[in-house]
Amino acid sequence: MKTITAHMICKNEERWIWYSLMSIINHVDRILVYDTGSNDNTVEIIKTIKSEKIELVQFENIDAKKFTELRNMQLKQIKTDWIFVCDADEIWDYNSLKLVIERIQNAPDNVIATFVHYFEFVKDIWHYYMGHEQIIFPLNEKKTYGWYALRFMKNMKGLVCGNDYGLEGYFTENGNELQRNGFCNYIWGDDIYYFHTRNLIRSSCIENDEKVMLRVEKAHHHKVNLIPEVYRGIKVVYPEVFSLQRPSIVPDIYNLYPKD
Repeated sequence: MKTITAHMICKNEERWIWYSLMSIINHVDRILVYDTGSNDNTVEIIKTIKSEKIELVQFENIDAKKFTELRNMQLKQIKTDWIFVCDADEIWDYNSLKLVIERIQNAPDNVIATFVHYFEFVKDIWHYYMGHEQIIFPLNEKKTYGWYALRFMKNMKGLVCGNDYGLEGYFTENGNELQRNGFCNYIWGDDIYYFHTRNLIRSSCIENDEKVMLRVEKAHHHKVNLIPEVYRGIKVVYPEVFSLQRPSIVPDIYNLYPKD
């Protein structure tokens, strides 16, 4: 059985951190969480999750270069077979995560990474943006349309994170970037997706969001569509974690974003 460690770097993620962690915790062996100076309830919310799988380390405010250094610090701590990049504003539905992990478990040794789709919430949790719908990912021989994100990597000797925050990528010991070079075999998650909340308020207020490096700049505010019930023949399931019983300190997402 291949083992998996998730790693996450966060700051001021009060609205989503609990949902993100709880959506993955039963599917991985370990979760490394580095907080980089939250001044909202992020750290307190993480501590409500009583699990030995979570290792929380706190740092002071960091810059773009230090962010990459922390990623590499996490990589050096990971001893499992595979590495799962999960940001604090990313939430999985259980079936998609189960599917991608099953494929990793059954993959031959020459497969070293997985790419999957994601929906970006816009305005609320009922609308989405798929702005890269007409972009062909250059490495996919099937010419699959849409945007793919690297989320799982084999734990290889010499694997490092390079470039500053916002431009960071993962490189092999030979200098090949996993996201850019078609030199190896990938798992393509055409039927696998997660939900991204970067376009929504992520802390307790917009003022706290503005204190986080590149957060406002990276948000999209494009024309949006209702989340489809079926996407490319795949039934879309909202993250089950939204309906879990939660500690009182965790924001009620359905109350914050009631459906019209």
